[in-house]
Amino acid sequence: MMFLQNRTQKLGIGAFVSRMVILALMSVPLSLALAQTPTQQQLDIYKNLPPDQQKALLNSMDRNRGGSSPDRIVEFPQTVQPRSTTVETVRQGELRLKSGDTILLYLEIRKFDGPEPKIAPTPNFVPGAPTLAAAVPAETRSPITYTAERTSELNEMRARIQRRNPYRLDTYGTLHLPESGAIALAGLNVEQAQERLTAEYSLKDFKITLAQLPVDPQGVSALKPFGYDLFAGSPSTFAPATDVPVPAEYVVGPGDSLQVQLVGNTKG
Repeated sequence: MMFLQNRTQKLGIGAFVSRMVILALMSVPLSLALAQTPTQQQLDIYKNLPPDQQKALLNSMDRNRGGSSPDRIVEFPQTVQPRSTTVETVRQGELRLKSGDTILLYLEIRKFDGPEPKIAPTPNFVPGAPTLAAAVPAETRSPITYTAERTSELNEMRARIQRRNPYRLDTYGTLHLPESGAIALAGLNVEQAQERLTAEYSLKDFKITLAQLPVDPQGVSALKPFGYDLFAGSPSTFAPATDVPVPAEYVVGPGDSLQVQLVGNTKG
């Protein structure tokens, strides 16, 4: 019984070693080699090898077996770090105008001289809706008198501007009005944009109310340029990654480096 047990253990070791011989001599994947049944000829090949080559073959097969496990998780080093979104670090909940935004403009001819009362703007402004801001008493400001011709011109301009609603900022965040030209609004909130429009000389006689509409882009406008994600982060190194583990299903291609070990009766 002891003789049979020792013989069985030897056959088991020889079977495992012969599978590794198949891998070295026939250049087949390790998973296929382990699934094959060794033949007597393959056992004889391994037995005829010198002891040092048998040991080297066993060490080589152990390394290949540990590196080609299909269950091994392949992780790639992170060489690109995300950039800090400094533009977005504004007050939480505050909307800023940017390229492609849709806005509405409402104009009212100014009746009194001096600054207009401060009204807290809302992103989803609804014309005619009541506001909570207290109006400045009319008697504290001087009334503005327009001629009939000037009043007619202002009414026509107001009608033209409001007829073009809604407006869309271009790729640079600029608003284009034929009456005043290009006005950069990107990066401003609603209140700042209203003050910027009022500063235009051609619009100085109007009280301007701006409403920002949260319209999602549709159609071609919703498409993102391909490849822009490559520049969304800052690279930590420009050196190629050389410590990436090789997956079991990898196919050898141009530029790969191979380590070949020859096994035979003659020492190399």
